[in-house]
Amino acid sequence: MNAMPIEDMSNTFIEHSFIINNFVIMIGKQIKDSLCRVLGDGVQYQWHENDNDIIIPDV
Repeated sequence: MNAMPIEDMSNTFIEHSFIINNFVIMIGKQIKDSLCRVLGDGVQYQWHENDNDIIIPDV
């Protein structure tokens, strides 16, 4: 397996955090009556795509 290093992106711009927070609030309001949940960037969730790529979303 060819592993790629994961960069620490914890020092993002404050505007990026505002956008993520606003997105979480907006989507959260739309799905509040469902079983679905929207999670912000503090959650260490990842999935694998194309058998090699690891995706770590902001939201």
